[in-house]
Amino acid sequence: MSKSDLITNIAGALGLVALHVLVFPLFTGIATNVVLFCVDLFALYNGLAYSRVFSYSRVTLYVAGYLVLFIFLFVLVRSPLLFATFGMLYAALYAYPVLLGYLLILVLSITIITPYWFQTTLLAGALYTIAAPMTSGSRQCRTNVYKLRVVWYDTDIAAGPPAGKTADPPVFSAGGT
Repeated sequence: MSKSDLITNIAGALGLVALHVLVFPLFTGIATNVVLFCVDLFALYNGLAYSRVFSYSRVTLYVAGYLVLFIFLFVLVRSPLLFATFGMLYAALYAYPVLLGYLLILVLSITIITPYWFQTTLLAGALYTIAAPMTSGSRQCRTNVYKLRVVWYDTDIAAGPPAGKTADPPVFSAGGT
């Protein structure tokens, strides 16, 4: 770690200490404030780590997403401990955009569809699992869909369908063969 990185880390941590000592006690209790400080410190650490790897625009999206999560859960829903949970998950999962989709499903189902959050999370997660690879349009996703179709033949996926057969499963008629 270089000297400038160390100074940036210390300055960010001191800024968080000042924020949590001066502002947050007005809105939360001591225990909740400590938990939120730990979450913010974790998010700051990950943000600084992401700034070394990702582009400036992607780091800006990280900060904006964290602020939106804060405003939604802490200010609108008034649930600082949900913010602590989802803030920690957001900071940890930001490097994996597909997993952020599952986190978004979980956040929205717990906060908006509270009585049926578990069922909503399962159904929306299953739909997202199926729909997300098909919408990206990348070659890898199309290959994965092809692999799902080839499994029917119980052959080596890399070899493709058996000779003389197409990738579509056979159609059986009701009248016999």
